[in-house]
Amino acid sequence: MLKNYFKFAWRNLIKDRQFSFLNLIGLATGLACVLLIYLWVSDELRIDKFNKNDNRLYQVLKKNTDGNGAIDIGENTQGMLAPSMAKELPQVEFATRLRKGREQGILSFNDKRIKAKPAFADKDFFNVFSYQFVSGDKHNALSDVSGVLLSDKTALNLFNTTNVVGKTIRWDLKDDDIDFSNVYKIAGVFKAPPSNATDQFDVLFPFDLYAQKNVGGMGDVTFWGSNMVSTYVVLKKGTNAEAFNHNIKDFSKAKIKSLYAGNDIYKYEGDLFIQKYSDRYLYNNFVNGVQSGGRIEYVKLFSIIAIFILIIACINFMNLSTAKASRRMKEVGIKKVVGARRKKCPAVGPRLGRVDGHRVTTNPVS
Repeated sequence: MLKNYFKFAWRNLIKDRQFSFLNLIGLATGLACVLLIYLWVSDELRIDKFNKNDNRLYQVLKKNTDGNGAIDIGENTQGMLAPSMAKELPQVEFATRLRKGREQGILSFNDKRIKAKPAFADKDFFNVFSYQFVSGDKHNALSDVSGVLLSDKTALNLFNTTNVVGKTIRWDLKDDDIDFSNVYKIAGVFKAPPSNATDQFDVLFPFDLYAQKNVGGMGDVTFWGSNMVSTYVVLKKGTNAEAFNHNIKDFSKAKIKSLYAGNDIYKYEGDLFIQKYSDRYLYNNFVNGVQSGGRIEYVKLFSIIAIFILIIACINFMNLSTAKASRRMKEVGIKKVVGARRKKCPAVGPRLGRVDGHRVTTNPVS
């Protein structure tokens, strides 16, 4: 009997090819659109969610007032902010600072040269972020200014292996007119940032190297008037983020006022606050200092569109199928005559017809 059902289904499909094609292609197109939107939305919602401390990981931002009185939100903070917060604020479990390179540099080993994107990070970087280590000691890898860390992809491109700890490479790059070109020793290899990470880098240098190269310059990390790095903190469990925001609002202002007595530069210092690290991608729009959406609005919009497409595709498929089934009354009657049960007959409307002799009527089934 099951074999006959497949025969009937196939014959009905090829009997009216145009109708079957329109019906199936309409539903398939709708489902394909919904699937593609779902994959995009799912990918957007996973951006920067890979850190194990995601619920306690925040970026320190700063509210600054421009010349017209409007409030701007900036990601750059002072180089001394992270160690000061870790030392003086009991709510902070770890704090780290990161300086992302603006341009790609050149890595060289023997005659092989490749481009790589650099970043400067301090010793607690791997306690704050969940980047996996392939080889080396992650706790001390960023303590030596003559050392460097490579991503596993970069190591494979340059050496065809990740077993490269102890080897020396040549780095050539100027960042903000500071020349970091030199020979460095590979202190470790880490897993390259995943595709759903907003911060992408191939080479990690010790932050102390950046600090040494910028003494007395615009990027002098010892000067509280210089805002050149990004600051990230992991709060201790149970810490209230709103209360912490209130505590750090004037943290940098107080530092500047106490260190540079008689200087009014503290008047130009902004207010500090924190934003969840994994929220900065979707909730990146601020209006006059107040968070007001961002890419999350596109995620919501496309989600609603996907729901409407699915509903319309299903309604269209059901309407066409019902219209076609209404033309199969005779087939239903014959199946009833030969003893087919109601559930094995194609549905025509809410109830099947019944057979009176050889004639199919529209009376309800008794």
